[in-house]
Formats: sequence, structure tokens, C-alpha cells
Amino acid sequence: MSTSDVLVIGAGPFGLSIAAHLSDLGIEHSVVGRTMDTWRSHMPQGMNLKSEPYGSWMATPRAEVDLAGYCRAKGLEHVDRVGPLSLERFLGYSGWYAEQLVPGVRDETVTEVSAVDGGFRVSFAAAAPMTVKKVVVATGILPYAHIPAPLAGLPGDLVTHTSDHQLLDKFSGRKVAVIGSGQSALETSALLHEIGAHGPLPLAHPQP
Repeated sequence: MSTSDVLVIGAGPFGLSIAAHLSDLGIEHSVVGRTMDTWRSHMPQGMNLKSEPYGSWMATPRAEVDLAGYCRAKGLEHVDRVGPLSLERFLGYSGWYAEQLVPGVRDETVTEVSAVDGGFRVSFAAAAPMTVKKVVVATGILPYAHIPAPLAGLPGDLVTHTSDHQLLDKFSGRKVAVIGSGQSALETSALLHEIGAHGPLPLAHPQP
């Protein structure tokens, strides 16, 4: 059974930035997950980040490995403010960040974390278990996707979560109700409007 000082579970912006700082501090660690998977597989094409470019780069121990540094390295135009940051640009940047600072991400799925003397025993779906002194959980928001109970029993072709859709073209010309009034609801409504869906008006729904 292998051992490690720290295991970071998740390879999104938080998991990657934590791992980058652990490396900079000389702390031995491992990272498991699929690099930027939520952003690559569950965000709608055409989306822009809500934050300005200057506030959208991931925390880094090396100042040059920021969004502006990525654009310089790739010969891309960059503005800090008053310019939307596209999902495509952010994914390009985050992939480059991972290559520069966190190249050893293992594509493994954690199935169990249990306490043992001196730390934790971590089991995986398709790899041997390991023991670690500390575990950092950075699995992101996808596990908490919620469909309100009154709608949860409806067929999947009638009710879906925003995270289910990368392409919204199937809704062109159809009537759509968006339940929610947060960032995902507003962004999805705008994109639905752009592709010709009817009535993509965000409707507030209180959280349970």
C-alpha cells in the first residue's frame, strides 16, 4: 500500500491551486481526479465567466503562471478589465496552468476515505488503496446539483439540470422555464435566448 503526506481529491481550480502551493512549499502530495472535468464537461459552450479577466486566474505561487502569462506564452491578446473571459480561453489557461505546475494528476475515482492511526486510508475504484496523513477534498459543486422535489419525478426529456448541457441547440424554438436566479440560471437563460428558445425567464426557487 502506497503512502503520501497529503492527498488532494479533485483537480479543478481549487485542487490544482492547492497542489501547486504544496509543491512550492516542498510538501509531498498526490492529486487524483480529472483535470478541470466539471468545466470541460458540464459548462455550456458560449459561456463567459462572470468575473473580469484580472479576477479569474487561479491562485499560483509563481506570478508568471497567471492568465496574462498564459496569453503572453500563446501570443493571445489580453485585457485585465472590461473584456469578457470566455469558457474556451479559461479552459486553455487552466490546462496550461496544470501542465506548468501540477503535471502529475492521476485519473482515479475515490470510493472511500476512512480514518486510521496517523491519518486516513483512501480506496479507489480501479487502483490499490493508499494511506495519507491528510486529505484535502476539492470535489467542486457538481456533486451538489439539485432538482427541486416537485420536479424530480418528471421524465428526463422534460426536466434537466444546467450541468447536463454543454450544447443548448436542442432547445432552439422550444419553450423553456429556468428554475433559479443565480449565476447558472442567468447565464443559461442568456444562452437560451441567443439560440432562439422561447421564454427562458429565470424563476426564483428557494433552497430547501
